[in-house]
Amino acid sequence: MAATPVGTTTLTSLTSPAFNLNSIDLIRLPARRDWTVTFIGTKTDNTTVSQTITITDNAWHTYSLGADFTDLVSVTWQEGVLRLYAYDNIDVTAVPEAETWAMLLAGLGMLGWMQRRRQA
Repeated sequence: MAATPVGTTTLTSLTSPAFNLNSIDLIRLPARRDWTVTFIGTKTDNTTVSQTITITDNAWHTYSLGADFTDLVSVTWQEGVLRLYAYDNIDVTAVPEAETWAMLLAGLGMLGWMQRRRQA
């Protein structure tokens, strides 16, 4: 995918209220100097995190985002006037909701209770 000049790209989840952003592949379109891209993540508690990545050549590279890019509701990055780049292979993982964990624990508790009844 390619961003558009002076455009802002926003990544949000349609299926989960929170996600982790692990990595992204970036390439700068032909240029003679290094370009930077700043990613700004908004967490579920409305705090923000940011990380700036410098793209140094015209080849695809995978860039890992820091450990702070967890429990996010959105991530944005902006294209500059003369800074054209393309991105691909965005690696995200969903963050389970508290209700999901509660159901899992309840189910495991029920299995343990049934196993104990069989042994008695």
